[in-house]
Amino acid sequence: MRTWLAGLGAWSALALITAVQNYVFLDWAGQPIDAWTALWRELVMFGGWALLTPPIALAALRIHHRAGLAYALHAPLIVAAAFAHGLMMIGSRYVLPVDRELPPFGDQLRAMIGRTFVLDVVFYAAIVFVALAVTWARAYRRLSRAREEALRAQLQPHFLFNALHAVSSLIDTEPAAARRAIVRLSDLLRATLEVERATVTLAEELALLELYLDIQRLRFHDRLTVTIDVPAELRRAEVPPLSLQPLVENAIRHGIGTRPEPGTIAIAARRIGERVAISVADDGAGLAGAPAERVGLGTTRERLAALGGTLALSPRDGGGTVATIELPHGGAA
Repeated sequence: MRTWLAGLGAWSALALITAVQNYVFLDWAGQPIDAWTALWRELVMFGGWALLTPPIALAALRIHHRAGLAYALHAPLIVAAAFAHGLMMIGSRYVLPVDRELPPFGDQLRAMIGRTFVLDVVFYAAIVFVALAVTWARAYRRLSRAREEALRAQLQPHFLFNALHAVSSLIDTEPAAARRAIVRLSDLLRATLEVERATVTLAEELALLELYLDIQRLRFHDRLTVTIDVPAELRRAEVPPLSLQPLVENAIRHGIGTRPEPGTIAIAARRIGERVAISVADDGAGLAGAPAERVGLGTTRERLAALGGTLALSPRDGGGTVATIELPHGGAA
């Protein structure tokens, strides 16, 4: 319904613009007409196409689904549309006469179609193009949502397995910490399942990440230090949900989990032109000691690509690894 209302608004706007243009031009040419007459003519002209838009659009979609020789059906439909529009234009003269003397109806119809047929073809083609474009855009959005849901469904079991692994490591040695970790995991899963949008703000993503970090802090105690440097104006940037967690998980596994000494993970965001860069850096063994990319990073890379984003891994100065996400700034100011 909103699409048809938008179409009606577009035709009405064209009628108003054309009426003003004709009113000014005819006055300038020394053939003035009253404003109502100018507006009525264009309302009839474009209003007729507004009425024809739904059946033309529906017919175009049916033809498109059949493809092949079915496209030839547009030829008789163009003629039918031009004939129907001509009838509306002429019929309006009898409803609210504009001309003082009207020639025979058949003469009027032939003259009308002959004078406006090229314009009728243009309008018909425009309706078909817009109808197909809107349909393709909707299909693309549905496909993008389905792909995002599939990738998220692939990521969540991986994320849950690793979170449970972190909790299980505490059960024998620190049962009190394990109980607290289970509570944190419950909060994290609840918050994750409540997110149904394809993107969340960076502030919301950091809040989810903080729940995950609480579990890891119970596991590593003072061996894990996390710093977050994200300016307030960038916290409105849009990112896929659970896009930072795999990067932090990777940094913990390969940067801290493989050694007895403490380690630091630094999360930062900065604006680069029209994009936002979010980095997760660790001071661990670096890329040389890391295995091949697994589900978490691979899935995150695909989800970012769907939004025009990238994920890059690079060595950190002084040792360690930096994972950097770049995305269009979205909600960032």
